[in-house]
Amino acid sequence: MLDSDANVDILRYFLGKDLVGLTYSSILRGQTCKILAADHVAEDSGTGLVHTAPGHGKEDYELGLANGLSVYSPVDDYGRFTSAAGRELVGKDVLSDGTDTVLSILLDRGILFHQEKFVHSYPYDWRTKKPIIQRATPQWFANVRELKHSACDSVKDVNIIPDSGRRRLESFVTGRSEWCISRQRVWGVPIPVLYESESGEPLINKESIDHIIEVIRSNGGSDVWWTLPEESFVHPKYRDNGKKYVRGSDTMDVWFDSGSSWKHLEDKAENRAGAYADVCLEGSDQHRGWFQSSLLTSNAVRGVSPYRALVTHGFALDEQGRKMSKSIGNTLAPNAIINGGKDKKKEPAYGVDLLRLVVGSTDYTQDVSFGPTVFAGFAETIRKIRGTVRFMLGNLDGFTQNMAVKYDDMRSVDRYMLHELYHFKQKATVAFDRYEFFRAMQLVNQFTNVSLSAFYFDISKDCLYANGTSDMSRRSIQTVLFHILVNYLTTLAPVTPHLAEEVWEFFKQVRFGFGRDGFSLFQEAWDQTSKEWDNQELASEWETLRAVRSLANKAIEAARQGKAIGSPLDAELDVYLPLETPVGRLLVDRKDDLSQLCVTSSVRVHDAGESDSIGTGGNAEVFDRQEAISLRGSETTVRVKCIRSSLHKCPRCWNLHSSSADSLCTRCDKVIHQ
Repeated sequence: MLDSDANVDILRYFLGKDLVGLTYSSILRGQTCKILAADHVAEDSGTGLVHTAPGHGKEDYELGLANGLSVYSPVDDYGRFTSAAGRELVGKDVLSDGTDTVLSILLDRGILFHQEKFVHSYPYDWRTKKPIIQRATPQWFANVRELKHSACDSVKDVNIIPDSGRRRLESFVTGRSEWCISRQRVWGVPIPVLYESESGEPLINKESIDHIIEVIRSNGGSDVWWTLPEESFVHPKYRDNGKKYVRGSDTMDVWFDSGSSWKHLEDKAENRAGAYADVCLEGSDQHRGWFQSSLLTSNAVRGVSPYRALVTHGFALDEQGRKMSKSIGNTLAPNAIINGGKDKKKEPAYGVDLLRLVVGSTDYTQDVSFGPTVFAGFAETIRKIRGTVRFMLGNLDGFTQNMAVKYDDMRSVDRYMLHELYHFKQKATVAFDRYEFFRAMQLVNQFTNVSLSAFYFDISKDCLYANGTSDMSRRSIQTVLFHILVNYLTTLAPVTPHLAEEVWEFFKQVRFGFGRDGFSLFQEAWDQTSKEWDNQELASEWETLRAVRSLANKAIEAARQGKAIGSPLDAELDVYLPLETPVGRLLVDRKDDLSQLCVTSSVRVHDAGESDSIGTGGNAEVFDRQEAISLRGSETTVRVKCIRSSLHKCPRCWNLHSSSADSLCTRCDKVIHQ
């Protein structure tokens, strides 16, 4: 405050606590005041000696309450000094000419030691970006001191997502003893209380409140509080008692309004003894707002929680991680995402299902970033889903119920896929039941890309495209595709309903033959899998076979990179391993499935001790890979050798199965001439 070269003599040092209890004379009010100790005053900011104003700040109010100070607040509703501040200040704006007047008064009296402008912390209104004045005003409070404990007990059985929301909600409830339910706004539901005009005492008793409620009800609603004559709200008992009553201008806290919304479910809740609402969904800021106010009002009236489940979401951020705000101008309008902007190349129309998929695929319990890059990525995801259902629809064309294959008659790989489908559906059901929609969509993506596209579709194409329509293997695959498509669509439907319904409509001709003639997919049962499909032993075997396929792909890729083959169908594989091991016995047992599994022209299985020259013709270039593969806890070293087949490509199925160029293989010739 003083210049570094100021000539000052230090007379004495003392601690702040030495001043506590001493008195001083207030300069502007001329009153004797006492020096108090306050924990909220920090020694690292300023002198540590500050004025206190119980009517203008929470900490000051609490300090004054503890020390018997009056709640002095000489500021009116317009931010101007009242007559209580003194003749020189009355009517002046506190934050402008009022401040200048205070400085002038101090200067005139010769007691202004120093003045200087500096930047410091001060509360601003977030909406108008203007400074505010905190002041104490008369309010209505609800006592929740006893209620809060029963409120916390009532949410012990509530499913709260995420679980951290439980601690947050309970901390807000237990951290308050009073609820200020009044507001000073020009809009809102009025607090129906009359005041004696001279004393300001409220006329509040059951007779008066019941009369006011009846007047409001019989005249069309709460708006009449502001329009009817004040006398109409006065109970006849009090009209001739020599007092004049005026209506209050306070409105109800909006959280009391929204916190009573559970009452609207009373007629729809089937006379439930417990919570009326199955689920309440809102942002993480509502633990101090709607979630809490609903909990308190419901416990006050019914003694129970108003909701069975409580789901909290985060907030939308832009791609830079900033909160979306109108004032910043970084918001995204849903219509622009759905219908596109003026320049469709820069702002394409993605449709409503993509927007739903984006939201359904994100962990909404956290803040989530959205933007053009995110939507472009999900556009590829939805194209992948469309391609998946298109493959199934195309290969189910002409499939009828009498072509379906019974479970026991299916090939091993088809029964394995039904096992995979069963567990996909069970996991998705759990995810939806827990409101973890993003986990359900993760399962959809994994099932689409790993189980279907990269595996089952890949190994089934040859049979679907080249075998005859009456072939048992082909019909077995089609039966599995039918079950996959139905359960795939019911899983997608909650998140992408328009896409699911569109596919369901295209699926009409096939599904009608199976008795599924409902006009909407939402008429279908959610889970159409069977517990019979759950076969862990079979799944264990096929996980091993998929490991062999992965090893084979490495050998095939080596051959492709070495220019020995162009595609996997050009290859023949020789697999070497000890045949007496569990893996060896499995490959021998499944040897007829291995060509389909590896998508090659042929696969031969040999004991590890057999000659490497078997099947190579003695002169073909060989590419091999080796890995340890396990089954039921037993690990076996498997070696896969890849060579180019010496046979010719069939012009129909492209497998190297033909004995001469440009001639059909035995299978295709049989199918063609059926």
